[in-house]
Amino acid sequence: MAKIRIRRKGYIRKGKRVRGTTYLAKDRGKPGRGPKIIKIKKPGSLGEGFFEKSVTQQKRILGSIAKSKGERVAAGKMRAIQVLNKRTNPKISRRAATLAKWVYDNY
Repeated sequence: MAKIRIRRKGYIRKGKRVRGTTYLAKDRGKPGRGPKIIKIKKPGSLGEGFFEKSVTQQKRILGSIAKSKGERVAAGKMRAIQVLNKRTNPKISRRAATLAKWVYDNY
């Protein structure tokens, strides 16, 4: 891990002077996409070509998952898809967000 030097300027707050400081911190820049925080346990658990199906079919699939495994599991699958596709496929990301909201509202 690279360390970077951070210099903060001094300023005045409530009539008192706050001194500037310099310290080393871990570089949290853009070297890669970072660690995989969301783990996909079963890829394809929503079915083949889930986002190519009609809206009613998508809601029917999510409804059956919500009834059998719970609302949090169904909405969590949609949230994971939303986050993982945010930069690469924004259209699917937005659709997953609306489906997650639909699950929260209806179950």
